[in-house]
Amino acid sequence: MQRLVQKTLVALLIALVPVLLLTACSSPFGGNEADEVASAGDAGSSREVPGVLLEDAAPAPQFTLTTQDGTPYSLSELDGKITAIFFGYTGCPDICPMTLGYMAQATEALGDDAGQVEYLLITVDPERDDPERLAQYISRVDAPLTALTGSQAELEPVWDDYDIVVERRERDGDGYFVDHSAQIWIIDQHGDLVMFMPMGADGDDLTAALRWLLDQEA
Repeated sequence: MQRLVQKTLVALLIALVPVLLLTACSSPFGGNEADEVASAGDAGSSREVPGVLLEDAAPAPQFTLTTQDGTPYSLSELDGKITAIFFGYTGCPDICPMTLGYMAQATEALGDDAGQVEYLLITVDPERDDPERLAQYISRVDAPLTALTGSQAELEPVWDDYDIVVERRERDGDGYFVDHSAQIWIIDQHGDLVMFMPMGADGDDLTAALRWLLDQEA
């Protein structure tokens, strides 16, 4: 099943290589990155569906990881809600906090329907992101967000199933950064992986995509 999902994604991901390559979590936006965010947001707002729909939706790859509370979490616990998944880490200085801000923005914009959506942050830095650190990090995000971690061995298959590339890059002097893919995967109310938001999509795009999915069930 997981291999089938990956095969379905190949053609779409090849077309989007420029925006789905690693986001450099080492400095704030520079060069053309800010322009890419703006142009992607403008493009998303003009599309009927603000996101990239998968041609053949299939059940989302399953996993069991550890929450910020130290308890097990399985994707099978979705309970009929739409779920948006982002892969990031607490030490990321730019893309990750901005994306979590978009989730908070979408939560507010959805109003009474916000309870039908939940968000997952899956770490790409298990060495540092233990449950306690994740709990502190997401406490500042006003959204129904669950943070997940695990061992390297537990996380690597999840990264692979969701086409997340993770590269550790040593920092001059001390520590390291983690460069990673920055798309948001969206799972519908039936547990199917149906679309993703490419890097550059903003809070308005995410809100519109979630609203579109909610309307499909109305």
